[in-house]
Amino acid sequence: MRLDLTFAALSFASLCFALPNPETAPIAPATAPVPQSDRAGLREAFEAAARTARPAAHGYAMRSTASPLVAHFDGRGMSVVSDQATWDWGLELTSYGFPGSELAVDQPLAMQAAGSRLAYHWGADLEEWYVNQARGLEHGFTLAKRPHGADPGESLLLDLRVRGELATHVSANGRDVNFNLPTGEVAISYAGLIVFDATGAEFDARFTSDDDGLQLVIDEAAATYPLT
Repeated sequence: MRLDLTFAALSFASLCFALPNPETAPIAPATAPVPQSDRAGLREAFEAAARTARPAAHGYAMRSTASPLVAHFDGRGMSVVSDQATWDWGLELTSYGFPGSELAVDQPLAMQAAGSRLAYHWGADLEEWYVNQARGLEHGFTLAKRPHGADPGESLLLDLRVRGELATHVSANGRDVNFNLPTGEVAISYAGLIVFDATGAEFDARFTSDDDGLQLVIDEAAATYPLT
């Protein structure tokens, strides 16, 4: 499953320098300006560094490169906050599996961050991961094998608790979700759902919502695991 969470944050770069003493400093030779082709690469490098997962209180934080939003990872889920807004929002996995045999999750076995990628390991078979890209934060799950308890015709379920007070609106096709302010304005767009197996075959999937949050429903009966 690949989910594009369209949030972003300010790009940033810290530049530290010292001014030389004009009476003692040698005269530096003239240097050529940075070629235009190199400037693009430098910009990409700065933006990539800005999207890196960095240690923060109770976990890690990620910034993006387009708006003042920051994602925080607390070892249980994800929360998004903004310096310019009065709201917060987030998601956390609560259970997964087939109806009647769902496995509750509490604390991950491990939380790992490397560059712009962060992952929660919910046991040996399930990894939840986030990749901070220029277009937004990509959120996904990789399930190594089919959970036990599958009966014919039943769909795989992933239950997600929604953090914060934004209103949840699932699209008619069930593949995109908007989280809206009381004014109706979209604050967070959680879009681009896709589910595929080890062969690259795609499978029908959709979101549903209720008072407890979101449920991801996947029709994976013919899948060759791992499922993403």
